[in-house]
Amino acid sequence: MEQLIQTARYAPTGANIQPVHWLVIEKASEVRHIAGLIIDNWREQIDNDNLPQFEFFRKRFVRYVKFWEQGYDPIFRGAPHLIINHGSQVPFTDYACIIAMTTLELMAPAFGLGACWCGYLLDSVKNYQPLVDELNLPEGHVVSGAMFVGYPNIEYQRIPARNEPVITWK
Repeated sequence: MEQLIQTARYAPTGANIQPVHWLVIEKASEVRHIAGLIIDNWREQIDNDNLPQFEFFRKRFVRYVKFWEQGYDPIFRGAPHLIINHGSQVPFTDYACIIAMTTLELMAPAFGLGACWCGYLLDSVKNYQPLVDELNLPEGHVVSGAMFVGYPNIEYQRIPARNEPVITWK
C-alpha cells in the first residue's frame, strides 16, 4: 500500500501545491469499527427521520443497517484496509485529493490490489462527530476521498461495460 500511495503522490495538483495527506487504516478491526460508526450515523438518521429525501437511499440505508445487524459489512464489504486522503481547505485541495485517489484506484491492480471508493464514509464524515473524532485529522483538514483496499477474491477478465461518451463538438 505504501508503494501504491507513493505512486499516487505523483498525481497532478494545481500549481504543484501538493496538498494531499493520507490516512491509512491497516487493521481490519479498525476498518470494521469505522464501518460501525457509519452504521450508527444511519441509525441516528433513521430514528430522527432525517434520511436523504431520495427513496433509493432511504431504502438502502434501512436495508444496510439490517445487514450490519446480521453480521455482514455493507460499507467496506469486509475489506481489510482503508485509505483516506485529506487536506487543509486551501484552493483546489479537493480536486488534488480526488485526482490522487483516482490515480490510486487505477494503479491498485498493478500492485495486485483491489480498491473501491467509499462515498458512505464521505457522506458520514460531514455530519457525524464520532466519526470525525475517530479519524482525528489535523485541525482544518477535510476528507476528500476514501477507498477500501484489499486483495480481490475474483479476477476480472475485462472492465465493466461503459456507456458511450456524450460529446458535443463545436
